[in-house]
Amino acid sequence: DNKSGGLASGTIQMHHRILKNVLERAVEWRIIKRNPVRDVQKPKVISKKITPYDEKEVAQLLIALENEPSHWRIMITLALTTGLRRSELLGLEWKHINLSTGEIDVSQSMVHALKGEVIIKQPKTKNSILKVSLPKSMIKDLEEYYKNRLIEREMMGDQWKGGDSFFVFSHPNGVPFHHERPYLWFRQFIKKNGMRYIRFHDLRHTSATFLTCQSS
Repeated sequence: DNKSGGLASGTIQMHHRILKNVLERAVEWRIIKRNPVRDVQKPKVISKKITPYDEKEVAQLLIALENEPSHWRIMITLALTTGLRRSELLGLEWKHINLSTGEIDVSQSMVHALKGEVIIKQPKTKNSILKVSLPKSMIKDLEEYYKNRLIEREMMGDQWKGGDSFFVFSHPNGVPFHHERPYLWFRQFIKKNGMRYIRFHDLRHTSATFLTCQSS
């Protein structure tokens, strides 16, 4: 929210998108003949410069993460150690992680369409695949997390809905998280812990600070 008392530009854009989608569905169901929001120009988002967390704030973040579910703890720590984008983290499958060499092949990203369809985007060429190295501490955490995910998948039995894909971050039944879920969770997490607001995306820029903490 801005200081003038109105809604933040990002919030206004989100409301515009939701309203447009709802009315689009109403047109499909023939409740209304046309979507009036289509004629309304999409509100512009006024970007704010966000300062990444410093060393003290990163330490506070890591302590707070210890009390959170393993998938969120791993996701945030992975974002800090690798600088991967939210879509790249969500598109990550276990087949992309080599725990022996400590490398990740960042070969796809994931978003959701309006009707819940999962869209996997892959690079145009093999040269576009990014290889990322993991610190040893992260490898140990991922090994433990992987063991628990295997047990979880086995327990799901016939209820498994992931098909042949085994996403690193998903619901217990294998269905990948919606792309806005990490953003919403992270926003609530930092508010709950009384931390300064930054976006999930800004974890990429905090990555350098985190690596400095690890090496010191």
